[in-house]
Amino acid sequence: MRKRWLRTKEAATYSGLSPNTLRKYADEGLIYAARTEGGHRRYDRESIDEFFDQDKLVDFKVQQILESLT
Repeated sequence: MRKRWLRTKEAATYSGLSPNTLRKYADEGLIYAARTEGGHRRYDRESIDEFFDQDKLVDFKVQQILESLT
C-alpha cells in the first residue's frame, strides 16, 4: 500500500521537484499540502500526480510566461 501523504523530502523525491519548488507550488495552490499540528507540510500524492497532468502543467507554464512579459 502506498502512502497518500508525503513529507517534503519524500514528495521531492517522488515528484522530481526541489523542496523549495514544492513549497512554492503549495503556496500558489497548485499542489495540495496539509499542515501538521507542528506546522510541517504533508503533500498529497494524488495532488502531485494531478499537477503533472499535461493540461494543468501547460496552463501553469503559459501563465508564468505571460507574467514574465508584463
